[in-house]
Amino acid sequence: MAFTARADNIVFDDATLRWAHWTGTEWHVENIDTVAGNIIGITASGLGFDADDEAHLVYGVAFDEDNGQLRYARRGTSGWTVATLVAVKSMSPCWYLDETGF
Repeated sequence: MAFTARADNIVFDDATLRWAHWTGTEWHVENIDTVAGNIIGITASGLGFDADDEAHLVYGVAFDEDNGQLRYARRGTSGWTVATLVAVKSMSPCWYLDETGF
């Protein structure tokens, strides 16, 4: 599976993680994940696109200085699917897609 990055797509955040892309005439914005409770930040680590042009994102959610979660989101035809991968003590996620898309 090919994995590419595109300059016309960005990820930005506040309490809600969002994905925006330029349609050629305007920005289209979609919510990816809304984090409940008190957090100190969301850190987007990587955004890329597979051969089917579906977006994949790995990001961290920090609840305080010592506790967080590493999460994975995938955009398919019906919207975004989000999964918590693991609870973490540090927000330094690193990832890649192999030929099977994982």
